[in-house]
Amino acid sequence: MIYGVVRNASEVLEFLRLQPGQRAAGLTALVAEGWTQEAITRMGFVIASEEKTAGVSEALVAKDWNLLAIERMGLPVTMGMRNARMQVLREKGSDRKAIMNEGLGMPFEGHTDHVQSVCVTPDGKHVVTASDDSTARIWLLSDGSLVRTLQGHTSTVMAVCVTPDGKHVVTASADNTARIWLLSDGSLVRTLQGHTDRVASVCMSPDGKHVVTASGDKTARIWLLSDGSHVRTLKGHPFGVLSVCVSPDGKHVATGCFDATARIFLLSDGSLVRSLKGHDRSVYSVCVTPDCKHVVTGSFDMTARIWLLSDGSLVHTLKGHTGGVYSVCVTPDGKHVVTASSDKTARLWPLSDGSLVRTLQAHTSVVNSVCVTPDSKHVVTASQDKTARISLL
Repeated sequence: MIYGVVRNASEVLEFLRLQPGQRAAGLTALVAEGWTQEAITRMGFVIASEEKTAGVSEALVAKDWNLLAIERMGLPVTMGMRNARMQVLREKGSDRKAIMNEGLGMPFEGHTDHVQSVCVTPDGKHVVTASDDSTARIWLLSDGSLVRTLQGHTSTVMAVCVTPDGKHVVTASADNTARIWLLSDGSLVRTLQGHTDRVASVCMSPDGKHVVTASGDKTARIWLLSDGSHVRTLKGHPFGVLSVCVSPDGKHVATGCFDATARIFLLSDGSLVRSLKGHDRSVYSVCVTPDCKHVVTGSFDMTARIWLLSDGSLVHTLKGHTGGVYSVCVTPDGKHVVTASSDKTARLWPLSDGSLVRTLQAHTSVVNSVCVTPDSKHVVTASQDKTARISLL
């Protein structure tokens, strides 16, 4: 068979039996002979690692190929290609769904400084973001339009979460306070005061009764949502607390600290259950899996780690990021971990074995935060490029 003269499907099958060093040439021939994207991708054509050259990818982009299809063939897609493809799709008048189907992150634009945190409401209808511009903002997930802006903090809004009933937004700020707002109209309900340093993280208990905050003052605190009263303080951190998560069964609070350690406390009495040690740098993010069996941590040491909640043993280390891991999230179906990093990417990993599934390149700067929609189909990321973006998982 001569490349460039592909006469029938049986000859195409010969391509699949080529040595890896010939597959890129075979793919180029198929495209040149007019084979469609659908026909080629149905055959499961995969390019070997040593042939992952941008030249083939660029040729396919020029042929109007779907970017996700190109990636799934093992070919690289650069940020420049993504930006060019986004421009083409917008000029065609493509809707948000079509753009996301290409693996491109549709933006939520309006913040005037870094976006530090993102959360999706339990009904999947709204996205809430927190920013260095001292505001939190509520957006429609469906079309990215701004619904309202929450104003009142006097410094960076570092974290945001939504109550399980979807009625309230809770924000954490570098002004040493957390604040509770009505999602429906953006009005301020109350301010939680007591921390003596920035409040870096906030999480709700699953029954909606308690707010848990983490602070640079070396403590995490538990508050009543109903009246804002302080319930108890979780002590034992030698340095600032960077992240907090309440287990889905409401029994435990997990914290991440500057001392490279994650800690597990009982929510009921604040006692320390165990410490998770193994990271080499600060633990920036913690998350407990839906079944409450595992804790996932993200660290400035460029790894995420999966631990057993029951005894604190290490299960998997997720390696691949080339910058600190600033945020971790487990999909609601419990199957995958999503990480966000200073290397400008988010990455998807199976919880079961910790292998890398896919890299999401939607941003032009550090990715600070990640959240997955309730249906486990989309991921929303927040970045220092002043946007949040929603992408297909």
